[in-house]
Amino acid sequence: MSEQAKIGIRLGRRDRDVLLDERVSFFFSNLCRTIRDTPLNQPIELSRRDWEDIQGYVAGEANHTKDERWEWRLDRVFQKIEEGCYWAARWGS
Repeated sequence: MSEQAKIGIRLGRRDRDVLLDERVSFFFSNLCRTIRDTPLNQPIELSRRDWEDIQGYVAGEANHTKDERWEWRLDRVFQKIEEGCYWAARWGS
């Protein structure tokens, strides 16, 4: 699967709120519009490369925060993105 191949990952409102939080979204503000504008009942379609970049920013924030609840929320979003990328690569979607 190429880095530019689109991967659709379903994220609920709380998970999207994590990605759109300024502590994380600062690093990928160019993708926030896509995340924000995708209806909740549809997967967010981004390239594999974009999802991997977002994952890196989420992991970085999780490693540096002192707020355990925030870390838990970040870890949860990280895992959902990881699973989405895994299944897309495995099934070629």
